[in-house]
Amino acid sequence: MTHHDRDTADMSKHSDEQLREGIDTVHEQEQRVATEDSGEALNAQQDQRRAMEEELEQREGDR
Repeated sequence: MTHHDRDTADMSKHSDEQLREGIDTVHEQEQRVATEDSGEALNAQQDQRRAMEEELEQREGDR
């Protein structure tokens, strides 16, 4: 299991509202991580945000 797989594995268990809130939270954290932490930490944050966005987009497309 890759790092990306861990971040994307359970996104379907969250409600749309939880995903939107998570995207906002991770986006805010990305800005801090970009200035304070390693590139790897930033990549993890970005992967998590993308996974949430993809799940939300898929749900919206299924409606």
